[in-house]
Amino acid sequence: MTADVTETAAPSLEGRIRKGALWGVLNNLGLRFANIAVMAVVVRLVTHHEFGVFAVALTVAVVVGGFADWGVSAFLMRGDHDPDEVAPTVTFISVLSGAVLAGLVALAAPWLASALGAPDATGPIRVMSLCLLFGGMAAVPTALLAREFRQDRIMLSNVVGFVPANILLVVLAFHGSGAMAFAWSRVATVVFQCLAAAFLVGRVYLPRLETRHLRVVLVFGLPLAGANLVNYALVNADYALIGHQLGPALLGVYLLAFNVCSWSMAVLSAAINGVAMPAFSRVGDDGDLLHAALRRSARAVSLVALPISVLTFALARPLVTTLYGGTWAASIPVLEVLSVYGGLFVVISLLSNLLVGRGRTARALVIQVAWILTLVPAMLVGSHLTGLRGVAWAHVAVLVAIVLPLYLWSVGQLVPRAVRAVAVATLPPLFTATVAGAAAAAAAALPGPPATRLLLGGLAGGATYVLLSAPMLADFVSPHRLGPLARLIDPLRDLGRRVMPDGSRAAQEQ
Repeated sequence: MTADVTETAAPSLEGRIRKGALWGVLNNLGLRFANIAVMAVVVRLVTHHEFGVFAVALTVAVVVGGFADWGVSAFLMRGDHDPDEVAPTVTFISVLSGAVLAGLVALAAPWLASALGAPDATGPIRVMSLCLLFGGMAAVPTALLAREFRQDRIMLSNVVGFVPANILLVVLAFHGSGAMAFAWSRVATVVFQCLAAAFLVGRVYLPRLETRHLRVVLVFGLPLAGANLVNYALVNADYALIGHQLGPALLGVYLLAFNVCSWSMAVLSAAINGVAMPAFSRVGDDGDLLHAALRRSARAVSLVALPISVLTFALARPLVTTLYGGTWAASIPVLEVLSVYGGLFVVISLLSNLLVGRGRTARALVIQVAWILTLVPAMLVGSHLTGLRGVAWAHVAVLVAIVLPLYLWSVGQLVPRAVRAVAVATLPPLFTATVAGAAAAAAAALPGPPATRLLLGGLAGGATYVLLSAPMLADFVSPHRLGPLARLIDPLRDLGRRVMPDGSRAAQEQ
């Protein structure tokens, strides 16, 4: 009888994970395309300086927000505790800390703006401190949705937040509000997402501190909060350095390049942060299962992230010129370097979520500290040598030389043959993405206006990638849901298993 229950439960969990990951990708993919369209309009209505002032305010909000709930909302995402027991305590911590931090940031706004080289950012920082307040209220509902892999409902809440906020952004930018347009838009996003998540989760937990849960929640959450704080600090350290040393105008140029290079992470963030972590927490301590789960999840994210990064590199010039206009051409050489960073960061995020899902938050914190301690001096040297492009190269160098080896070593303590699992999963997608990038670059080199070259390059690169990666892509499709189309998928799946037997075995184990 126990075996029957296990066999029934496992497919159910796998199905929920698959569904959650799919909805997460669709969510971010749809919002990313919509955001690109909005930004293509808005950056033509603001100056480099105004965009850089917003980047300063965003840096403050994101870095402080990384510690806003002390990491305790992630505790609810794990599948090994009763949410009804701990949710009131988590709600109390999240709401209280969000309110306190919002007040502190508002009071410190003038000093923070001056320290980051943009005194004009005082107003936007104060406005965006409201994100901390409402973010604390939204933390528990969002965590509960992620716990149940309800990425479809998270997508709905994101859409509810996106639409009115971006209408507000365009209207305010059109009327000359500059950086304040972005700030109020971010606040509107958080407010509407908070309301939608609270409604969609179907239950409300009033803040109530229960000391019997406080210790276990904080033991898990505080190291994670520290890791998040360090992570957001290091991710935004370049903004702080550029704003302080080079000024808001160049910071605006850099922010645009960084936003574009982050497309791969933006598409996959919900699947990695909202699905991978709770999924890894439920695999258990079985080394073989963890190995298979790591290999298959690394293959999945690589199949999406690596072609985005490589095609971004190959098409950087026509992409920036077409979407954002010639006035932003200075971001092109920076984007070419940062596109490498975007692909690496996705794989590292997956490894980080595996550590957190297995409860190794302290180890994640140690790696984050090592990351920022090496990144800051590297960026200072890079900035001195080649300006914005040097800052971008510092990111890539630290990821390759320091961060990725540390994560692989740490994950290797939990997962047998972890390095092999990651290599087998990522190298074939990297090869096919590189060939696709070469095809895209060749097509984009043809004479014509930037929009035409972007279209030709995108079509050539995309078609090449799909053709070469078809066996791997087919391995993630469920034949029983395709009906007659399964006859087309099965030969591709068989080809992939002959060419890459390790990948096929991972698929069978999952």
